[in-house]
Amino acid sequence: MKAPSIYSSFPQGKDEIVAESLRWFTHTFARDLLASAEEANSPEEYWAALVRFHLAQQLQRPEADLWDLLVATDKVARFLTDEVRDEVGLWMGLHADMYAAAAEEMGYELPVRTTKVIFTLLDGAGRWAGWSGSDHDLAELLDHTVALTRSILEVGTGSRTLA
Repeated sequence: MKAPSIYSSFPQGKDEIVAESLRWFTHTFARDLLASAEEANSPEEYWAALVRFHLAQQLQRPEADLWDLLVATDKVARFLTDEVRDEVGLWMGLHADMYAAAAEEMGYELPVRTTKVIFTLLDGAGRWAGWSGSDHDLAELLDHTVALTRSILEVGTGSRTLA
């Protein structure tokens, strides 16, 4: 497919292509995240499902890094429309709220700073995980990362809020 064919579908040009790509990725991520957490029977399982899904996406889908880069670049260059920026912010907020709800159900209050630390760990997995590409290695990384995020939750909140 040649560029003119693509641009004919997006009359506002490259900015519209970027915006629609972000929307597609966000929608797909959200839909698949909800599906992965659907089988959880406890707050701990829900937390683990959120972490496992997020990490697997970061490692298995290269567009996850592109999405993170586009959002970070927009913070400096401001190339997204206000509407798209607000939409991305809404989705990111809902994602963070899912973690906060799981933490609360486990008896923790999840401060914004701790959420940012956990998301930084998950979003940066490509730099630290050293994933070999094997299913076995991925399973070990997922287990390890659930434990890491639980320890961050413990340290980042100080203690449980409920008995």
